[in-house]
Amino acid sequence: MAESSLKDPLGNAVKTAMREKEKARLVTLRMAQAAIKQNEIDERRELGDEDVLKVLDNMLNQRRGAASQYD
Repeated sequence: MAESSLKDPLGNAVKTAMREKEKARLVTLRMAQAAIKQNEIDERRELGDEDVLKVLDNMLNQRRGAASQYD
């Protein structure tokens, strides 16, 4: 399958964050990359843009839910 066009900018953002030593941003981007990669392994296929967006949306909802517990 074709490489997802959303994964390329994510990889570039990781490289930029490393160069600029933005640790919080780097950790967040790596977490997103890991979730995408894990989903690809689980489904045994490369994710397209729509699937990548679903993974990121699920991560966002999880974080919002966890943050609301502490408010």
